[in-house]
Amino acid sequence: MAAGSGDTAGSYRFAARDSGITVPSSPSLRQLDSVRVRVRFRSDPWDKARRNLVEGHLSFALMLEGEGRLTGTVLDRTGTWSGAHVDGQITAGQWHEAALEHNGLSTLALSVDGRVVAVRHDVPGPVRPVGGFGVAIGRWPDAPEYIFRGDIGELQLWRNDPVHTVQQITDRCCGRDRTPLGKVLATLAERNEIGDSVITAARAAQAATLEFFLAVGNGREETVRELERLAGELWEAVVRRDRRKMPGALDRLRLFVAENSPPGAQDAWEQRSEEIAQSVGFGAAQRDAVLRALCLDGLRPPPDDDPRPDALPGGPWDEVRLPEQLRVPDLPGGRTDGRP
Repeated sequence: MAAGSGDTAGSYRFAARDSGITVPSSPSLRQLDSVRVRVRFRSDPWDKARRNLVEGHLSFALMLEGEGRLTGTVLDRTGTWSGAHVDGQITAGQWHEAALEHNGLSTLALSVDGRVVAVRHDVPGPVRPVGGFGVAIGRWPDAPEYIFRGDIGELQLWRNDPVHTVQQITDRCCGRDRTPLGKVLATLAERNEIGDSVITAARAAQAATLEFFLAVGNGREETVRELERLAGELWEAVVRRDRRKMPGALDRLRLFVAENSPPGAQDAWEQRSEEIAQSVGFGAAQRDAVLRALCLDGLRPPPDDDPRPDALPGGPWDEVRLPEQLRVPDLPGGRTDGRP
C-alpha cells in the first residue's frame, strides 16, 4: 500500500495482497447504536471479486461486489447481516463517494455521490458494537482477504452519542444564558451525580427508548416511517426551542405510540426509564429544573405572561447538526437484500 500522488494525492493506493489499514477497537466504537460511514474511492476495473471499502468487525460493512455492485450491511439486532445493494452507480476508474447509514431504529440507506440510491425500513437496530478486530479499511477485519483494488482518499465515521446531543442542546441554552443550568448542575455535583454514572444512565435511557421504538415499529415499514417522522418533528421543535410547537409534536408522537404499542411495552419502558433516573438520584424535581433551565419545559403552551421567547433567536439552525432525513431512493436500480 502506498500514498497517492498527482490526482491521487491525499489518498492511499491499495494493490498488494496484504494492503489494508486497521483502526483498533476503542470505547467509542463499542457504543455505536446508529452509524454513518462515508468513503471516497476510485476502483480498478472489476474482477467480480468482493472488495471491501470499510468494515467494522461484527458491526457494519461497505463493499463492492461483482461488476461494481455497491453493498452496505449491518449486523442487526437479530444477529443477521442485513442491508441493501445497488447496481450501475459505480464506474471503475472514476472517483465516487459512497455512504452507509443506519439510524439505530430500523432504517438503512445507501448513498452514492450524495444521492440516496437504496433504502430499507426493516433492518432492526441498534447497530452492534465494533468487535475486537476494530475497523478495517480496504480489507476484511478478520484476515487479509477481500482486499480493495484502487485508491481510497477519505473515510469518515459518525456514531450516535447522547452526551454530544445534550451538548448540542446546551450550546443554544436559553439565549446562551447558562446561569439557570449552572445552578442545576452545581446542585447535582454537590450530590456527586455528575460524571460517569450520569453518562452511563443517559446511554441506558437511550437504549431503553430505542428498544421501545423497535417494539412499536415491529418491522412494519409504514409504521416505522411515521414513527421516525413524528420523532424527527419533535426533535426539531426541541432543538429550536419552539415552545409553541413542542406540545403538539409531543402529543402526536404519544398518540401514535399509544395506538401502535404492543400490550405492556409502554408500561415497561416508563418503568425502566424511572429506574434509570432513580439510579443517579434524578427525581422529578431535578428533571423539571433541568428542562426549565434548557427551555425544554414545553409540554404545554407557555402562559401569556411568560417572558421567554417562543423560539430562540440566534441565526441558522444548522448550528446544531441534525440527522439527515432519509429519502426514498431517487435513482433507478436500487435493490435490497441481506448479506449471505
